[in-house]
Amino acid sequence: MSKEQEEYEQALATYRRIKALSDEHWHALDATCRAMDNQTWVGPAGRKFGKGVHDHRAELWRQLTSAVNAADRDLNTKRAIARAAEKKK
Repeated sequence: MSKEQEEYEQALATYRRIKALSDEHWHALDATCRAMDNQTWVGPAGRKFGKGVHDHRAELWRQLTSAVNAADRDLNTKRAIARAAEKKK
């Protein structure tokens, strides 16, 4: 296996791991957000906590999406390099 193909295989494994972790944690705050949407905790402190939970969930989604997208870009780059190296042979 060529160095380029090995790097592609490593990028593929990394992408799969990041995607699996993203899928595993995507809904981590959903139950808390639903509870807060159902007025589980009312009053100013409840509203503040609820907003914070929703903000944290949005940030989690942004970070997970960013990680998956970065791994996908790296994978596509490594794939193109490996294919170009194969064509040169």
